Amino acid sequence: MLNHGTAVLLFVGMLLTTDVSAARPTVQQVNRALDIAERAASAQLYDLSLRAYVEALRQGPPSNGDSGDRLDGRFRGARVDTTSPLPPTPVQAVRTRAITLAEKLYPKWKEHLGADKALDGVRHIVFPLNSPRVHPWWDAADAKGDLDLHRGRGLVEVLFVAAVDANGLEQLHAEAQRRAADGSLLAASIALLCCSDDQQRLSAIKTLHSTAENGPARQDVQFVASCLGQADVRNQSQRAEVAAAWHALAVQCRLWNGAEDTFVPALLLRAARENFSVGRNDRAVELLEILHSVSKPGRVITLEKARDVIGTELLVRGLVAETELVLGAELATEFQGRYRNSGLLAGRKFTGAAVIADDQELPEVVIAGSVADEEAAGRVWVSVLDLSTNTSRNLFVLPEFSQIGSLSISPDGTELLLHATSPGEPVSSAQMYCIRMDDGTIRSLGRGIYPAWSPKGRRIVYSSYSPARGVWVMRRDGSDRQLLDPDGWSAAWSPSGRFIAWVRNQTSNYGLVVYDLAEEKLNRPALQLPSEFPFLSAGMQWSADGQHLFVRGWRSQGGQGVLDFQLSGRAGVSVLYRNANGFPERLGSVAQAPVLSVGVSGVETLHLLDKDGELVKLNGQWEGRRNASPCSRDGKQLFYVSRPVRRGGQ
Repeated sequence: MLNHGTAVLLFVGMLLTTDVSAARPTVQQVNRALDIAERAASAQLYDLSLRAYVEALRQGPPSNGDSGDRLDGRFRGARVDTTSPLPPTPVQAVRTRAITLAEKLYPKWKEHLGADKALDGVRHIVFPLNSPRVHPWWDAADAKGDLDLHRGRGLVEVLFVAAVDANGLEQLHAEAQRRAADGSLLAASIALLCCSDDQQRLSAIKTLHSTAENGPARQDVQFVASCLGQADVRNQSQRAEVAAAWHALAVQCRLWNGAEDTFVPALLLRAARENFSVGRNDRAVELLEILHSVSKPGRVITLEKARDVIGTELLVRGLVAETELVLGAELATEFQGRYRNSGLLAGRKFTGAAVIADDQELPEVVIAGSVADEEAAGRVWVSVLDLSTNTSRNLFVLPEFSQIGSLSISPDGTELLLHATSPGEPVSSAQMYCIRMDDGTIRSLGRGIYPAWSPKGRRIVYSSYSPARGVWVMRRDGSDRQLLDPDGWSAAWSPSGRFIAWVRNQTSNYGLVVYDLAEEKLNRPALQLPSEFPFLSAGMQWSADGQHLFVRGWRSQGGQGVLDFQLSGRAGVSVLYRNANGFPERLGSVAQAPVLSVGVSGVETLHLLDKDGELVKLNGQWEGRRNASPCSRDGKQLFYVSRPVRRGGQ
C-alpha cells in the first residue's frame, strides 16, 4: 500500500508531467518526471509510470533551461586536461538516464500493461504526434581509442523490441517510411531496421542514401551509422547501396571540425572498407584522402596513426599508385618497405565481395513432400529430429552431392548453412550454400568448407583452400572476406561471440589456438595432447558455457576420436570418445555433452555422448540411412543430413 506522502508525491508528479507536455521541457523538468516514472513503478503504479515517462520525453530532448550549465562557454579559452574526457552536459546526462530507465522499466510495462500499450508509449516519444521530427534518443558510444565504430544505446532499440513483442514491426516500418519520405534521415534509418523482406530492405537503403546527402548533423550521423552497421544485408545489390550510403554519410566529415575524437576517423575507415568490398575503390580512396586531411598531430587519432592505417588499407590491396596519391611518393615507398620487412602484409589479406552472378546455375533444393516417396527415398535429405517426441521429418530434398556436411542453423532459425561438392569434384572445390528455411531458396557463398554462424548471425567463419588457404570470416551475404590465419583450419565461434577457435596442423606451428576478438590477439592454450592423439582434425564445438572445446583428433593407432579441452580452472585435455568419425555437435544451449555421428556397421548413426562417456543412440532418427552432420539451435530440435545406404555401405 502507498503511504500518504508517496501518494501526494505521485499526484504532484502527474501535474509536473502535464506541464512538461506544454513545450520543450528543461532538464530539471525531465529529471523530475523520470523520478516519478521510477517511483511509480516501484509502487506498482505502472500506468502512471509509463505516462510520466512518455510525457517527460515526447517533446524531444530538453533544453538546458535554468540548469546554469554552459559547458562550451565554461571551457572556452580555458586550459583543460584533454587526456581525460569532459564530463557530460546535463542534456547528455538526462539522455543517458532516460535510455537506461527505459531498458529497466520496459519489461514491467510489458508485463503489467501489455506489449501494445508499452509500444504506443515509446512510439509517441520516438515519433511525436503532430510533429515531423524523429527523436531516437541516441547515446553515442564513448571513444575507445581505436578505429572501430562502437554501437551506442538508444530508446529506439527499446522501441524495436516492443514492436517485435507486440507484432507491430509492419506498422512501425510504415510509420518510419512515411516520415522518411518527408526527408527524415533518422526515420529512414529506423525503417531499415524494421524491414521484413528484401524489397523493403533495398527501398529503405536507397531512401537512406538519398537523404544522407542533405548534410545531416553529426549527432544524427552517429545514429545512422549504428543502424547501417546493424542492417541485415543479404545480397550484392543491397551491399552496393549500403556502401553508397556509407560514402554519403562519411563525406559529411569535410564539414565538421576535424577529428577531435575517434568517431570521424572510424566512420571514414568503415565507409572506405565497405566501398572496397563492393569494388568501388574510387570512393574508398576518396574517403581515405579525407581521413588523411582531418588527422592532425596531437589528436586522439594522430596523423602518424592515420597514415599507418591508410597505408595498410591500400597496400594490402595492391593499390600502390593510390598510396602515392594519398600519402605522397616518399611515404608510400617507405611504407612498402616497412610492411614487407615486418611481414604485416603477408599476415593481412583482404578480398572484395563474393560476387555471385544472378544467372549462376545453383543446385535445386526441393521442399519435402513435393517429391514422390519412391524418388525421395534414393535422395539426400535435410531432416529435423524433435527431441521431445523422438520423431523426424524431412525438410528438404537435396541434389546428388558427392560430399555434404557442416550443417549450421542461423541463430534466428531462418537459414541453414552447409558445404557440398558435386560428383567428381575434389573437396578443395567445395561450395558453401545458404538455404532459407521457409521456402528452400538457395544461394551460394562461394568456395569454402566448414561454415559456421557467429552467435548473432551477422558473420560466418569458414575454412578455404582458395584464394588462400586458412580460416576466413565474412559477412552474412558473403562480402567483406578477411583472412584470419593462413595456417588455421576448421573454426568455431564461442557462445559469447568474443572468441573464435581453430586448429593449426602445420608441423612448425601446431596446436589449438583461440583468437580474442575484443583484444585482437591470438592465444594458445598450453595443453598437452594425449599421446594416442598426436594430431587434431577438422571439427570442433564449444560447450554451452564457453569453458570447454570438443575437438576431433587423429589416433596414432588409426581412426579418430573426440577430445575435451578444458580452457579455464583446472585446464587440461581428456579423451571423451574413441572411434568417432563425425563432427561433435553441442546439443542446444544447456547440455555440455556433444552429439556424435558414429559408424555402426559402416553406417553413420547419431548418438549422444553422456556425462559418463557412454554413447546413447538418439531415438527417432531415420533408420536404415546414413545420418550425420548434426546441428541444434535450441536443444529441442536436431537438424541433420540423411543419405541412403548404397551398395557396400556407401
